[in-house]
Amino acid sequence: MGVTRREFLRHSGATGLSLCLGQLAFLDAPKAGAQPAPGPRAEASPLPRYESWKDLYREKLAWDRVVKGTHHVNCWYQRGCTFNVFVKDGMVMREEQAATYPQTNA
Repeated sequence: MGVTRREFLRHSGATGLSLCLGQLAFLDAPKAGAQPAPGPRAEASPLPRYESWKDLYREKLAWDRVVKGTHHVNCWYQRGCTFNVFVKDGMVMREEQAATYPQTNA
């Protein structure tokens, strides 16, 4: 006679459970009096210090330098499309338009 559905599920569950038991940490616990294995210790990183929530944003949005940039290929001769590009660790954090526009009477 073949394997019933119920027996198949029972055996599958038992097999899965036995495979999971080998991964539990309490099975690998050191014996009493055993020396710990030498190696680097993982130390907890210290929590960041800040006075208020604003300090988190100031640190996140801080930049290393400000460079000039444009958005178009033909902007090199125009003075109206320059941007201040704020860079941190070689990545652009933000940009602001830095052009000086002439006064118009419109």
